[in-house]
Amino acid sequence: MRKNDHIVATADAGLAGGECLNCKARLSFGLPCTVDEWVAAMRAFIDRHRNCKPPKEKDDQGKVLLD
Repeated sequence: MRKNDHIVATADAGLAGGECLNCKARLSFGLPCTVDEWVAAMRAFIDRHRNCKPPKEKDDQGKVLLD
């Protein structure tokens, strides 16, 4: 698994962007846009979220489970 596999591209209803599956942050921008604009936006988003840690698992009472 690569360090940024938790960052995925998204597209829906005239919007494009990305999502960090660890912290659930989203980047969205309207279409149409140029490929250069899309690539620049995604690179910046990936740089900001490359080191996001996955959320810690919790039990049904909200207590963090030990690794």
